[in-house]
Amino acid sequence: MVGCTDQEVTAIERPGSTGRRAFLASGIRLGLATLGVGTGLTACSADPLPGPDRPDSSATRPPAPTPTPLPGTVEAAARETELVIFASRALHRFRGRLTTAQRHLLTGLRDAHRIHVAALGSADPFGPDAPTAAPTSPASATPSATPTASPTGTPTANATQGVPDPGRTPKAALAKLHRLESQAAKAYRELVRSVEGPDDHRTQLVLLWGSLATAASCYAAACRSAADPGPSPAGDRRRNVIIPDQQTAETNLLEQCYAIIFGYQAAIAPLTGDSTAAAQSRLAGYRELRDRLATDLGDRHARVPAAQAAYRLPVQPTSAARAARLIAIMETRMLPYLGQWLATTDPSDRPAALSTMISTAESAAAWAPKVTVWPGYPTS
Repeated sequence: MVGCTDQEVTAIERPGSTGRRAFLASGIRLGLATLGVGTGLTACSADPLPGPDRPDSSATRPPAPTPTPLPGTVEAAARETELVIFASRALHRFRGRLTTAQRHLLTGLRDAHRIHVAALGSADPFGPDAPTAAPTSPASATPSATPTASPTGTPTANATQGVPDPGRTPKAALAKLHRLESQAAKAYRELVRSVEGPDDHRTQLVLLWGSLATAASCYAAACRSAADPGPSPAGDRRRNVIIPDQQTAETNLLEQCYAIIFGYQAAIAPLTGDSTAAAQSRLAGYRELRDRLATDLGDRHARVPAAQAAYRLPVQPTSAARAARLIAIMETRMLPYLGQWLATTDPSDRPAALSTMISTAESAAAWAPKVTVWPGYPTS
């Protein structure tokens, strides 16, 4: 089992619990504690070394054929590239007129889409992300410095045809970017609904398109709210992940529902006004999801895990601000479990599962604004 980032808290456990049940309960770490998915996170394996009898065999080995891009990846890379170009243009044009929040938002979206382009154009679009280079400063982020993607996913010369002009004001640019992000979200939703590709890549493709659909939906909402997401995007490096079977994904998600319901019940007390109403609505939604998952597992005669008596919270909600931070942490750490649930659920249920993941990511950003690069993946 491999842990991920956000390690400031300890494992959730029932007070005094020991043995195998306590270990299984520690799988509830994502929602409220450390990110360690019991569903198959694995470390990256190194490339095999050449055989001892042919240490220089790479010199005579014929070049490997260029892999055929998976269905949808070329178009997605082009779409993401257009978003990079638009954000870069806006940063360059309005560099002396942007507020701090606007600059952070445009920079974060530009960098997030750059990471998406790199992943979609790589030989393994599902694999863990390599470290990215330091982002270009907003002042130098001109469209001419932005690559696009070729049909093989390789960056080529810049192509800006068809990318809308940012307009005359930062507000106009954000309104246009909102529309572009919404269009991207719609396109990725359709890919989730009718995913194509080799059978052995179907679940990974569903997770990829679901993550991009969730990201674009959140980015559109961010352009509308214009809240400051901070100076850099979050979750910019995916970890390697093995998609579990459907029953395991549902069991793990159900355990997270128990944990986050407990957390929401604790967080609501110090909240007031609209914040209370928003938290109560999310709590009701998680109770409905809990009941649905328990019913589905029971219908298949699978084990239905029981809730623990108590869970250790990563933040004690002693004030409204601390309650908001607790909720943001919980919602963010639900996303990889929702991603694996989406990847394994029946095709007819994918739209509902994707909507759940999108609403969870949007809720996390509403409580603590940020640009999340890969919602639905475990990240570091």
